[in-house]
Amino acid sequence: MAIKSHFPNGLSPLLFNAFSPLPSRSRPEFIPSTFSLDSSWIAGFINGDGSFSLGFTKKSNSRLGATCLPTFSIVQHERDRILLERIQSSLGCGKFSSLKVDGCYDLRVADIATITSKIVPFFTSHTLQGAKALDFRDFCLGIEIMNKGGHLTEVGLTKLRSLYLGMNSNRTKFD
Repeated sequence: MAIKSHFPNGLSPLLFNAFSPLPSRSRPEFIPSTFSLDSSWIAGFINGDGSFSLGFTKKSNSRLGATCLPTFSIVQHERDRILLERIQSSLGCGKFSSLKVDGCYDLRVADIATITSKIVPFFTSHTLQGAKALDFRDFCLGIEIMNKGGHLTEVGLTKLRSLYLGMNSNRTKFD
């Protein structure tokens, strides 16, 4: 409980009262490393905390009225910004933004050329597991459609939307 009391959300009042007084325990000093992260470790981390998405947005100046926005992202609490910076450095791409959620940062790759040249080859070489592997597979199919210009046709945009509707929290098929 002493360790949990140092977590960002700490202990609930009920736990605090039940386990008071807690022995004092200091948080270990963190010394950031400068070496690149192991690629397999990155793949494992992304398997748990990363996201591949084929989002959609309305686009009034488009003939189809919408467009697909492929995105690879990782969201972490501000205390892990150094880790996000190391992942960014190891992947050789990504942009940071501070989210409206207090203390959270987003590392995001949304440029299709960068996704095609860096993200897809990285996760093709360093495989993901489970549902995340299926999301990556559908993400790659979407990127392939877009690289062939399919997102500029109704048929292609419909295929992309179908992929999107079966990914991430919407996934019901695990084959």
